[in-house]
Amino acid sequence: VKYEANYAETQARNRRKTQKKALGSSPFTDTREYVLQKLNERWSPEQIAGRLKLDGVLPTISHTTIYNYIYSITDRDEHDRLIKQLRRKGKPYRHEKQVIYNQTNRAKHSIHDRPNEVEELSRLGDLEGDTIVGSNQKDRILTHVCRVTGLLAMGKGLDFNANSISNQATKDIKRVFGDIKTITYDNGLEFSAWKLTEATTNSTIFFSDPYAPHQRGCNENTNGLIRDYLPKGTDFRKLDETDIMFIENSL
Repeated sequence: VKYEANYAETQARNRRKTQKKALGSSPFTDTREYVLQKLNERWSPEQIAGRLKLDGVLPTISHTTIYNYIYSITDRDEHDRLIKQLRRKGKPYRHEKQVIYNQTNRAKHSIHDRPNEVEELSRLGDLEGDTIVGSNQKDRILTHVCRVTGLLAMGKGLDFNANSISNQATKDIKRVFGDIKTITYDNGLEFSAWKLTEATTNSTIFFSDPYAPHQRGCNENTNGLIRDYLPKGTDFRKLDETDIMFIENSL
């Protein structure tokens, strides 16, 4: 069969048109109701599409179809409502700037020296960590995420201080994970007491390259999801332990 580029392009365009309309058609009525329900529960289109495929009960669709359906809605109020339910509005975070690992502090362990098991996701106990900044730039939400399971530990650190961050990290890690093997942080000053954290958690701490958040993608993504609950400008001092645990358990 001879390949015809123009014919292939036409067929591809028709498939995209059909895909966009899929959720609006009668064979997908139950799927559409399921999608809308899960969006309301703060599920992402990727999670919804994955669960549909895994369960195998309703007609399946891709996450792109869900995004296309939402963006194609002509009712402005409904369109805006569904857009607000998308965690990242369908646009993935990208950061183009990259520089090599800062070797000025040779006591630090570079991410490039992590054991192969960390890269291969072949074991539990390897975490990624970071902080989320509050409205006054001093208060922080400390987060640690397991690279394999996505399990999250959250804690609040007020009046930015490296020692208090270290103490909170130990508390959160022991509460959620128990024994761990490694943590990977960025090069923020809040982690300057990392040696204390290593000692209290009996782990090895590694540091990513500066301006390379993709090297801690699991944690970066989780912090983005937390921002869905705690937008920039949130006063963390108004949060109590119940608020923190609600977000942690939800995610």
